[in-house]
Amino acid sequence: MSRYDRPRRRRNNRGENNIMDVRVDNSPANKIKVDALIGCVFKDGNIEDERLASVDKALDGALSEVISRKEFHGRRYETDSLLTMGKVAARRVMLVGGGKKQDYDLYYLRNIVAAAARAAHKKGARSLAFVMPTPEGASSRDVAQAITEGTMLGLVNPDIYKTREGDEDSDVEQIVIVGGDSKEMNEGARRGRIMAEAANFTRSLAEEPANIMTPLRLAEEARKMVKQYGSLEITVLGRKEMQAKGMGSLLGVALGSHTEPQLIVISYNGGKKGNKRKIALVGKGITFDSGGTSIKPAQDMHYMKYDMCGAAAVIGAMKAIAEFGPAINVIGIGAAVENMPGGGAQRPGDVVRASNGKTIEVLNTDAKGRLVLADAVVYAQEQGATHVLDICTLTGAAVISLGHAAAALLGQPQGWLDQVKQAAEESGERVWQLPLFSEYREQLKSNIADIANVGGRPGGTAVGATFVKEFIEEGTEWAHLDIAAVAYTERDLPYLPHGSSGFGVRIMTNLVLDTAGTEK
Repeated sequence: MSRYDRPRRRRNNRGENNIMDVRVDNSPANKIKVDALIGCVFKDGNIEDERLASVDKALDGALSEVISRKEFHGRRYETDSLLTMGKVAARRVMLVGGGKKQDYDLYYLRNIVAAAARAAHKKGARSLAFVMPTPEGASSRDVAQAITEGTMLGLVNPDIYKTREGDEDSDVEQIVIVGGDSKEMNEGARRGRIMAEAANFTRSLAEEPANIMTPLRLAEEARKMVKQYGSLEITVLGRKEMQAKGMGSLLGVALGSHTEPQLIVISYNGGKKGNKRKIALVGKGITFDSGGTSIKPAQDMHYMKYDMCGAAAVIGAMKAIAEFGPAINVIGIGAAVENMPGGGAQRPGDVVRASNGKTIEVLNTDAKGRLVLADAVVYAQEQGATHVLDICTLTGAAVISLGHAAAALLGQPQGWLDQVKQAAEESGERVWQLPLFSEYREQLKSNIADIANVGGRPGGTAVGATFVKEFIEEGTEWAHLDIAAVAYTERDLPYLPHGSSGFGVRIMTNLVLDTAGTEK
């Protein structure tokens, strides 16, 4: 398909929202002029926040009456609104349910804000102000960051190729966070904006159809991003360069496609001289996964454009890392390949050799993510990585074991995994650790090669991680994040539109910031 045959995107901003202004305002809530002023009320509760109470008083108790009449119950993500008729500066006041008060935390604050922002936007609001309670143990900075992230993540519209007329899809242009420590909250808003913009950039990459977001295009988008930052450098390895390095595991996956594979390598060198610690973020980037010769069922195959979400998340995380400027060295690697059943495609039973010399019997060509990760993590360690986190939509078993509530986390040693867990807690992106018992290696025995790429259905997520572990050198600290269950959603949620979630960008960014300890 030539570039002239490609459908035109509805917007030029890569699917991201165009929020121009995020600010903190300590004015009385009833004096803040916005399209929608949003306040939170807990389940079966009353208005507790003094700021929201002052608005209710100016509205002659209209909000309290809605609650007392049981027209609004405070259920999580529930919304109700009324026009103010000039009684306060905001054109509309919206109540959003906080759910049970004892369950309210930063995770739910972020999602509740997103749900309210989406509801207000549907009513035509282009400027939003938030009056939100502070979760127990949270700081003003935490609250401002969560509000900013929630709004910006919730308002992305993934319908990037739908035709629209006029201003039907105008973006929210302003977020106002009401009250609190201005210095702390401004810093939180700054951090939240960086995180959300990076995650939304990742989502925009993942949302493109596979006929457009090929491995070559993903590399091109990574180059464009890197050019914005003097602290980043990029190298892209093509087929010839990978052949020279003996990356037979990755290259075998690409045999069925006419599109050249790309190993995208983004470097950030912020560490002090003599600092040997180096974090590698390694993402699986299958831009379309047909299953190869072991072809997938036709139903839902179109979702396999999201099989590159790991690589997209790494590229987004490197964008955020460049914005924050931590004092540490980081390398981000995206292994971009298309898995197709062309005439040259590898067959079940083929044997390939990875760049560390290990031979692999490919029993199932649909288990290709681990094959590209094998060479990618070897390359990361060759570049001096002491700590590795790989992120991938690797196994359907992760969905079976955890549902869509969390990503699976495996690896070693425990201290490194605990750091990933802490970063996940800070991010509001849930992970759950699964075991990595030595018995899983028995399932990967091959009769003719060093290892097989599949080991049957039992313990599928752990077996997939065990395969990747075979390519981690002794002494390297390694975490494996299987995001198959959380990389995208097939339907609209109250706080998230259908499509890519951008999961992992904030985890990886916080992991790097926490490990560095300080910013430059």
